[in-house]
Amino acid sequence: LRFLITSVLQSVKAIKGVFKNNSRRQNLSVFALMGISIFFLIYRMLTTYLNYDEMWSYNYYTANHFFYSFFTYSSYPLFEMTTHFFKMLPFPMKINLRLSPFIFGIASFFILYACLKRYFNSHFIAMAGLAAFAFMPLTVMFMVNARGVMHELLFAIAGIFSFLFWLNNPDQKKYMAIYFLAGIGGLYSMTTHILFLFFMLITGLFYLIKRNKALVWFFIRTNFLIVAGFIIIYAPIFITTGTAIFGNVVKSTPSYYVIIKSMPNVLYNIFADYAGYSSAGIIIFITAVMVAPFLKNKLPENYRVLLIFAVGLPSSTVFFYLITGFPYAGRSLAFGALSVPLLTCLFVQIAEPFLAKHNAWKKRIGYSAAGLALLLDLYSFSVVYPYDKMVADVSRLLINNKIASCYDNSSAVTYFYYYYPGIEYYYRVENKTIEFSLSAKNSMRYKPFSANDLYDCIVYNADAPNNSHAPDFHEIYRDPFGKFTIWIRNNLK
Repeated sequence: LRFLITSVLQSVKAIKGVFKNNSRRQNLSVFALMGISIFFLIYRMLTTYLNYDEMWSYNYYTANHFFYSFFTYSSYPLFEMTTHFFKMLPFPMKINLRLSPFIFGIASFFILYACLKRYFNSHFIAMAGLAAFAFMPLTVMFMVNARGVMHELLFAIAGIFSFLFWLNNPDQKKYMAIYFLAGIGGLYSMTTHILFLFFMLITGLFYLIKRNKALVWFFIRTNFLIVAGFIIIYAPIFITTGTAIFGNVVKSTPSYYVIIKSMPNVLYNIFADYAGYSSAGIIIFITAVMVAPFLKNKLPENYRVLLIFAVGLPSSTVFFYLITGFPYAGRSLAFGALSVPLLTCLFVQIAEPFLAKHNAWKKRIGYSAAGLALLLDLYSFSVVYPYDKMVADVSRLLINNKIASCYDNSSAVTYFYYYYPGIEYYYRVENKTIEFSLSAKNSMRYKPFSANDLYDCIVYNADAPNNSHAPDFHEIYRDPFGKFTIWIRNNLK
């Protein structure tokens, strides 16, 4: 334990050392870049509405006791645990929920820049990688989204560079200590981090067998220790949930015909989180991944292992989908997005001899890239989900009318189910309660309608004809997309 703590402290000291050894101008440029990104992220944090997943997590985990999150499986255990601390802060709950990924994101900025600067020994290359990371869609979306994506990314960054530094200094066991801790932290951030560790294991063994066989067994033992650590930290969850946390992937595996047929759509959704929500961005990203291996000979020998990671991380997502058949979202395989900053650094490394001779071009390309990154960032900020605002509006409408019970008599296709977590969230933060009952027989909230229950409001399909209950109710809300209407009881007090 002392060795692990010492390794962490030495790593923190090394990160500080990178900034200490920088010139004042270099540090100013780093903090300016971070400041621009953080400014826009804070703006997004404050102006966007909580979405379905954020409010569902609050209702199910954050609003309950700390020990409930500790013993109950969730997609993002570390996020859920840290949010129990942040929820006690004297800020609006929306801010409290989003602080954990925001802080982990800022930490990722510092760690990534420091690692890139030390690895390439170039401030310009490190800045290029930091800019690519700070403004890529996954960072923009999930650094201010109450999920555990940024937590996993931080540990993936630490895992990649601790391995790379260990390859260059195999006698320094502290790097493998960081790799071990990053592996466990990543697994506690998201269980899908195990796919990242599998990729690192296969890639690491392949490289070590070719370059330094003496390190193979030590690397294998470290990975076994990570598995042991995984079992230990998930033991409370296994006790209450068992192995059911892996059941959904197994049960939902489709035929290979369906897997192949669905592959373009699944990969598009994954790469959209990496490269942007436009076909042009995805095409550029895929092209870069395909072209990069052909530029191997233009890279110094010690950078070629990073090329394997840069190309292999997004490529591995294809392999994982083919093997499991599970339709992953990009956020579930967040580690693949690190290909964006890594490829950026490698392309800049290849171009640096030219740029060194043409300093004016270096500045033009730098400014142009910064401007493009900012435009992409602004485009990502423009992605708005109208339902989130509508959920807040409907919730406020129900609270103002003192609705305490509601019967959903609409069909499943009306999308009113999207409103349940949001309405319950807004009620909870105002210390109020609302009870939902549904006409859908496949719902756990199913209950046959009875006029004797005296519901405060009823939800109907927008095209449903008036019925025998209508005289006792009046319409107060009609969905702008024409899906449902909300009627409340006359003379509510």
